[in-house]
Amino acid sequence: MRQADGSDLLGQNDPRSAEIGILYVEAEDSRQEILTAINAQDLQGRKQIAIVLPEKGKAFRQPAEFDSLNNTRRDLKAQLIFIKPAGTGPAQFARQRRFLVYSSLENFRMALHDESWLNPRAKAAPAGDEKKPIPARSQAISSSPAPIKPVMPETNQTPQAMSPPATKNLKVFYCYAHEDQELRNKLERYLSDLKRSFHLETWFDRQINPGENWEEAIEKQLKEADLILLLISPDFIASEYCYNEAMQHALMRHTKGETKVIPIILRPVYWKSNPFTALQMLPKDAQAVTLWPNIDSAFYDIALGIERVIEELLLSRKAIGNQQ
Repeated sequence: MRQADGSDLLGQNDPRSAEIGILYVEAEDSRQEILTAINAQDLQGRKQIAIVLPEKGKAFRQPAEFDSLNNTRRDLKAQLIFIKPAGTGPAQFARQRRFLVYSSLENFRMALHDESWLNPRAKAAPAGDEKKPIPARSQAISSSPAPIKPVMPETNQTPQAMSPPATKNLKVFYCYAHEDQELRNKLERYLSDLKRSFHLETWFDRQINPGENWEEAIEKQLKEADLILLLISPDFIASEYCYNEAMQHALMRHTKGETKVIPIILRPVYWKSNPFTALQMLPKDAQAVTLWPNIDSAFYDIALGIERVIEELLLSRKAIGNQQ
């Protein structure tokens, strides 16, 4: 296991680097070795300790190991942060126990440089669930770098004292055939955690109010959507409006870089000659949801794929903001 300070993220010249510890865990490292390294970093006065877990390892693979660490961290002064790709078992176990989790060191680095970027995904947690923000040290020179604060997590955890900034929420549009409404509703339920965590605004045509022009309402939502989900099925392909109107509009905006489009194969249908085949489809291997032995696993796989796209959208939004 390699141990480092925050210079890997902030650079050698940033004095805040000494306040961050990084543990690059190897596949053969044991749980006890990791705990020993955490305690060693804590004794060095770190304020954050990032634990970079390997793709496959023998430690911190089971929920019980995170339960034990959850008890141990009460005696630590440092804030523990896990670096693990989103959707993996360890990442979920850590989030369930209110550890901060980032899918990559790059996302953690960006959060350190700009806490406000991750606030759209943050939501106030109940009192006592998170450590209180570390008070700022007195600074004799006003231009000195500010001390590191607890970093905003890639979850719905944030210190209670902080309120979410006024940031445009990501809008998600469901393009589907009414015959697939039950499957659409199930997908919506599987995306509930993403909706809360990212403050997503989802929309589908059943939300059109009585007396409202339905074509104008759909066109408006299509134009404003950041992410468009095409729910593919025989009825979708057969629908004149879904296929020739809504889908074509969505793909045109995708080609212009104005939105992201994800085709999701709900039911078996011949789709290989369709224009959306150039896009990466969900679930895995474009196997229809209804053909999976366990439909829960299919929707889980879809949720993971959508989460990755949302993270890309946030990174893109951040990059555009920096250029302005």
